[in-house]
Amino acid sequence: MRSGLCEQLGIDFPIVLAPFGPWEEVDLAAAVCEAGGLGSVGTAVRSPAELREQWERLRDLTDRPFAINHTGRPFNEDAFDATLEFGPAAISLHMGIPADLIAAAHDRGILWLQTVGEDGAAVAAIDAGADMLVAQGAEAGGNSGWVGGHDGARARGRRRRR
Repeated sequence: MRSGLCEQLGIDFPIVLAPFGPWEEVDLAAAVCEAGGLGSVGTAVRSPAELREQWERLRDLTDRPFAINHTGRPFNEDAFDATLEFGPAAISLHMGIPADLIAAAHDRGILWLQTVGEDGAAVAAIDAGADMLVAQGAEAGGNSGWVGGHDGARARGRRRRR
């Protein structure tokens, strides 16, 4: 099953591993990459030195594309700079839509995946230059908008009937 997502990311299947952390998830990310999806690793509460060590280990385990995730709360500028230097296939971010960071990634040839939890955030992310959107409901650990996957579909149906 190939899609535009696959073509853009250089993966075989339209499957993206959600980053989580602050736990170490290199082995899981490598397994997803090797299976043809996009593995992701997080940066939460890790020093740039620890992160570089994880990323190098991930590159040792797979030559496939992967993403490095950042969060806007708290945003670690040193970790982001290290990510730009490392040059993953993609950077993902949740909790904020920073056009300047998206531009910095694009300057390095890095794709941007923006997590959004509502339609207004989706429009803002596209306007800011995001390459792809990750629609995330409130069921994802509370790190997103108020719309849940199931509840959002039901709410849209109610609006149409009115």
